[in-house]
Amino acid sequence: MKRITVQPGKCIGCRLCEAVCSLNRTGKIIPEESCITVRRDVEKDQCALEVCLQCSDKPCLDGCLVKAISVNQSTGAVSILEDKCDGCGKCIAACPNHAIKALGPEGVSRVCDLCGGDPLCAKVCPTGAISFEDLDDVSKDRQKLTLERKVNAWMSLGRGITDPPCVAACSTGALIVKSEGGVSFIKERCIGCLECIEFCPLGLSDIDQCSHSFACTEICTAGAVNNNYSVQQAP
Repeated sequence: MKRITVQPGKCIGCRLCEAVCSLNRTGKIIPEESCITVRRDVEKDQCALEVCLQCSDKPCLDGCLVKAISVNQSTGAVSILEDKCDGCGKCIAACPNHAIKALGPEGVSRVCDLCGGDPLCAKVCPTGAISFEDLDDVSKDRQKLTLERKVNAWMSLGRGITDPPCVAACSTGALIVKSEGGVSFIKERCIGCLECIEFCPLGLSDIDQCSHSFACTEICTAGAVNNNYSVQQAP
């Protein structure tokens, strides 16, 4: 089954995805009514894309007390029955990607329905930051990457070199840098896309094999990368 995948580093903040989503939903271009949200950090020159990624564990389902949320078996999209939703906001709080929004004065929740199985946002994105792909095919394609291409792809993500490659590649926030150092893995946010593994400099085949320390600091023989994951340039 296909899923939406996002690569925030490719996003240029054009917001075409918001425009086409709201136009399809309401007949008007109203970004606030879109089921996808682009958030731009001007200082860091980075964008974040908030859209439903069809999580495997569906925390929004568990969060809904009135059973207003279901999964479309043909598309895999999360569906919210607006007439049953009481606007409690528990699904919004449960979503790891901030993809569920409150609609109208009653706060009824809304979420991406994949446009019935052919999401328009992926079609209009000019940079490939949003795609709609079979994850098995995506994984096979990424396995073909050489180490050099992995590094180039990581650097092109545009999220800066303050994050390890796995954290920079993760689009759902399942991997985060801990304040005391190292990487923390939040299993509930993982959708199994395997991007972190593909960008791992040690080539680990399973996230459970990771020590969640900065492997790059261990394999760099020149001492160019320190424990805070800042790169020291040669004199």
